[in-house]
Amino acid sequence: MKRRDFLKFTGATVPTVSLIGCHDDNGVHATENANNIPEMNRVYVNENAPYYMSVERNSVAGMVQGIPLDYRTFNGNFPPETLVAKPGDTMKITFVNNLEASAEDHFHPADINIPHGFNNANLHTHGLNVSPRGIEDNVLHVVHPGETIEHEITIPEDHPSGTFWYHPHKHGSALHQMASGMCGFLIIEGGKDDLNEIPEIAAARDVELAFHELIVGINASNYGTVPNEGTPGVDLTRPIDFTKPEAYERNPIYSLFAQEAYMQYTLNGKAVDEGVERDANGLAISGTATPPQIDMVPGELQRWRLGMLCHLQTYRFKLVNANDPTNEDHIPLRVAAWDGITADEISEHEELITGPGNRLDLLIKAPTEPGTYQLKMLYDQFGADGNGTNVNEFPIFNDDFTEILFWLPAFTTPSVGATELVILEVNIAGDVNDMPLPTSLNPPSDRLPPIEHVSRNRTIEFKVEGQVSANFSGVEGDVALIDNRKFTINSTPFNAARINETMLLGDTEEWTITNVHTGPLQFNQINHPFHIHVNWFHLKEVHEPIRDENGDHVLDDNGDPTFDIHYPNYWADTIDVPHGGKAVIRHRFEKFTGIFPMHCHVIAHEDEGMMHLCEVVDGSPVTSSIVASVGGSVNCNAQTSNDVDAESRLRIEFAAGSLSADATVEYQFELQPVELVDVGMAVLERSFYLESSEPLTDKGVARVTVHYAQALTRGNDYDTSTVALYSWDESNGVWTTDGITVDTLAEDSGILVCTIDKDALENKSFTVMATELTGPTNPYVNLAVNDTTHEVLVGSTTDSTHSH
Repeated sequence: MKRRDFLKFTGATVPTVSLIGCHDDNGVHATENANNIPEMNRVYVNENAPYYMSVERNSVAGMVQGIPLDYRTFNGNFPPETLVAKPGDTMKITFVNNLEASAEDHFHPADINIPHGFNNANLHTHGLNVSPRGIEDNVLHVVHPGETIEHEITIPEDHPSGTFWYHPHKHGSALHQMASGMCGFLIIEGGKDDLNEIPEIAAARDVELAFHELIVGINASNYGTVPNEGTPGVDLTRPIDFTKPEAYERNPIYSLFAQEAYMQYTLNGKAVDEGVERDANGLAISGTATPPQIDMVPGELQRWRLGMLCHLQTYRFKLVNANDPTNEDHIPLRVAAWDGITADEISEHEELITGPGNRLDLLIKAPTEPGTYQLKMLYDQFGADGNGTNVNEFPIFNDDFTEILFWLPAFTTPSVGATELVILEVNIAGDVNDMPLPTSLNPPSDRLPPIEHVSRNRTIEFKVEGQVSANFSGVEGDVALIDNRKFTINSTPFNAARINETMLLGDTEEWTITNVHTGPLQFNQINHPFHIHVNWFHLKEVHEPIRDENGDHVLDDNGDPTFDIHYPNYWADTIDVPHGGKAVIRHRFEKFTGIFPMHCHVIAHEDEGMMHLCEVVDGSPVTSSIVASVGGSVNCNAQTSNDVDAESRLRIEFAAGSLSADATVEYQFELQPVELVDVGMAVLERSFYLESSEPLTDKGVARVTVHYAQALTRGNDYDTSTVALYSWDESNGVWTTDGITVDTLAEDSGILVCTIDKDALENKSFTVMATELTGPTNPYVNLAVNDTTHEVLVGSTTDSTHSH
């Protein structure tokens, strides 16, 4: 890219986009007015009505001035169909990857957080409280081109009814696929907490509004003629060296920074700024676009399911009178459900800020007078320039980060230069039908009662280090964009072999999510939407920094930063965490054990490392009866929820004659060691309680096989040759290996096999440790315990009390 091209306003070279709406077997759904918002196609999915879901590339004619684009889609549809199920259903989905195979499909770069594997895919049912294991909502499963997985996703009988969604979630390629619009609604209906059980809402028109962010290449004329282009705005034709910075050139976000692509916002498949005209400087001319439209009669009540089925930005919405340039005359946005979970009561808002992944069930009541109103997307997320005057999105620095070279515009769309966009126009006309609003709602209080007490506290820090810079010293004036940002959680990037947070089934916890950027221009950094799979959380507090007119954090008289503290008090699965601020949430980990992620729902950040794995483990005791003359093992398979411990973590065997008499042996997973460990020792996150009702014989031993964690929670390194099993000697107050013999240590696979003698078994509490090389001694530094029925964490000053 040449310097002269790089410094152009994006809009000067951007084509106008006209996108097709919802498809079925017969093509596009017809509407009386071509500008009306298309209705989404709903498909019921259950054990008797399986759904075929094909990941494929489609050249869709007419999407950009009649020029075909190669897009990744589900079943050739944009937007995808809306899937519908009921509590108690098993959603059977045949997920087929029909993308073209390539040499990269089974290749992983040394840094797994560089985008890769673009034709690999999988499926995430965002917001559903279902199992993360096996063939359910398992986003660790990879479906390569030519492969198929038969999903059977069982929805609990008491699952709340509401608005959820689905999308790909393969780490390294999720952005490429979501930037093509592979995001669809998933609605659960029919439960006792269904909003349609309320007569006033049942009488209202139910409108799905699917908001997508498509990344489209500016040089659209190449699309359809160059093979293997994949996601618009990204060149996938050349081989890639993942050791070089150029790897990021195949990241759609890089294309936006380089002004080689732009963002096209759509609602139900229609461009929100279709037909926009631009002046000689490439800036959008206000009022020239034709947004999607919806009709209402005066006084009518409608239910809008506004789904942010997108991947990047946070937006501020307001429904205003089209004839009021001040945006003061507005229709209130009344929220009945957040992220699919019915609220305790209707909340009324003049405007709403929401980010990628969120869903809002809005009750929209038209005024009793005719008129035209516009749902506007107002500039919000990013700061202003150094003087606090110009509305801009993102600063581009020189290569030593001492100077801002220029700013990317607030909305990288065909409407470049706009500070607000109309995404939906509401035409109110006809006879008055004054429909009442409901006076109360039906929240799922039995399924989601208030969390009054928590057993643990954790701090989760979303951090960005570095900036994006430009270097103009290339050959023939070429410009090199350098993105040296690093995306981490608690200072560690994603590692597929690392479980970062382990929770006990049935526990309640309070997490504080913070948003930190270590680079310059603190006021100009972005929000991070926190999302966790499987379990909803209750949003207690959001601390939003108070900033002055220049975007700087306002300090109090003591020099401490000040905050506006909000107390939302609703259930959700995604929350936008303000930059420099924090959110306080409470979880209840119920129903399902297994491994699943939490991450930033700016999917570019997730693909580049801002994701961690969590695991819920059943910490209840597991007992086995051992016949002394025969021997046996602790059989955790007796409890299905414990099969991870049995198969992947630990197995305890007693040879014939090892026990002095027939015995009951009890095993219990421990979230952390029962006591402090010595400085210089790394805990390998395998701690357990083991007790036999009968002692071992003098020559008897218990054989323990442990699959220990090779990649540790906080990223600390250890000497792999020193891994050993320790027991807690209560009488001497020390961790010891006395009475424990290492039989096998497989450093490459992380397997430790030991024998435990009579004296060591009587110590009852065990943990796996090794000599630390770097990093924190305590892998649980962000935890604190509030409940004496749980183990005291390493480093805690609370007295230790075992639950037995």
